[in-house]
Amino acid sequence: MGHLRLPPELLLLVMKHVNHGEKYEAAQNSLRNAILVNHEWAEAGTHILWQSVPVPMLARVSEDRRQYYANKMTELFIENEEESKYHEIFKDLIFPRLKTAYIDRIKLKRGEKVHLTQYMQPRLKNFHFRGGALCENALATLGSNCPHLEEVSLEEPIDGSGEDRYLQLFTGCKALELIDLGDGWAGSITPELFAGLAGHEQLVKIEIKPLISDSTILGGLRMVSNPFSNIQSLHLTLKSVSVARLASAAPSVRTLFLVIEDSEHDALASLALMTSLVHLELTYLDETELSPEGFHALEKMKNLEVLLLESRVESLSAMWLDDASFAQFISKLPKITNFEFKVDSDLTVSALTSLASKC
Repeated sequence: MGHLRLPPELLLLVMKHVNHGEKYEAAQNSLRNAILVNHEWAEAGTHILWQSVPVPMLARVSEDRRQYYANKMTELFIENEEESKYHEIFKDLIFPRLKTAYIDRIKLKRGEKVHLTQYMQPRLKNFHFRGGALCENALATLGSNCPHLEEVSLEEPIDGSGEDRYLQLFTGCKALELIDLGDGWAGSITPELFAGLAGHEQLVKIEIKPLISDSTILGGLRMVSNPFSNIQSLHLTLKSVSVARLASAAPSVRTLFLVIEDSEHDALASLALMTSLVHLELTYLDETELSPEGFHALEKMKNLEVLLLESRVESLSAMWLDDASFAQFISKLPKITNFEFKVDSDLTVSALTSLASKC
């Protein structure tokens, strides 16, 4: 009895249904059995099976067959330093269907070069690089080959280009929605680069982990007429003096994570203009006394659902805060559902009653 022959498009739909219609292990077994039927089934089945596989599996394929399977991959995860060796093995491959590339920190032997441009193909949307080495021509290749980039996460610069070239990449990627710059960018966030990110009309989320100086923020914002026009989420480390500048420039942001370097200015009170906030997390790096004015600023955030206040080094203090004032404060936040409050105060167990009625 002959096997059922289906058009390639329909056969591929069948394989997708098998992949999503069972638990993971059962689906994988079913697909492995399917690819043994005939050439057409093998083509469709491997198309699904090889979309996202551990990279050692691709490395174990014979060199003459490796490109065949690389053609089918949509996700690639180099998940630890020990897997850095695979960049050299894959350097002559092309990954035409790749949409997501995650590259953990690279560990090279002395004299070795790192090869990453093979992953930078036209369908790439998400690129994550955790650092460890510089890749020659990486930035230029990302800019010229990957017009559909939506997410770029760089723990540190990926090649030796200057900040102006990174600015050119970020502003030139019109589909870009998320930028995440890690600790390796300390000292590299210039006013021009900050202005380019703040003025990007498509960006929805910006994360910059190293401290951004107040002069950088002030200078950058002066270069942009309509900063953060589409931004919904910001994650920044800054000085307390910069908080008011940020709040004035980004009043419509809904999610805000701030790491605050000092306590010279009342950061919490400086957020009064950000009445659209739904999620707010403030982490202080200095001994800080929270003021009544700061809590009054929070009371204006009627859509606030998540609030976290904490310090990494010293306890926050609000000794003026008693049960009655806390009850009044929490009553002004009608949508609050998640509240973490690591603060020294005169609150008693009675305050939990007010909180329990809201969260």
